Amino acid sequence: MKDGATTWSKAPTSLSAHLAESVLALIKDERLEAGDRLPSVKELAERFSVATPTMREALRLLEMAGNLDIRHGFGIYVRSSESPADADQSVPPAPVHGGDPQPSSRAGS
Repeated sequence: MKDGATTWSKAPTSLSAHLAESVLALIKDERLEAGDRLPSVKELAERFSVATPTMREALRLLEMAGNLDIRHGFGIYVRSSESPADADQSVPPAPVHGGDPQPSSRAGS
């Protein structure tokens, strides 16, 4: 391997995707069911030692996957009554930041 070159056997996992998996483990470990409320975003961020926006991104991934229901001003609730492991629901991949891989469609702006 040349100096500075990096080889990935698979795509790197983003912090938000890793956090989402940790939240799923929390739901399973605490035996939470559909309708049960999770701690606030701030409390979860403190628990996992991450910034609040990072925690929000992880929770949005879980909402998109159908695991959570985020109700602005009311809280974060478990959506699925199945255990996340039993439901075999995976977290969708987080967008990779660090550049736009496609050229801008607005030339000259």
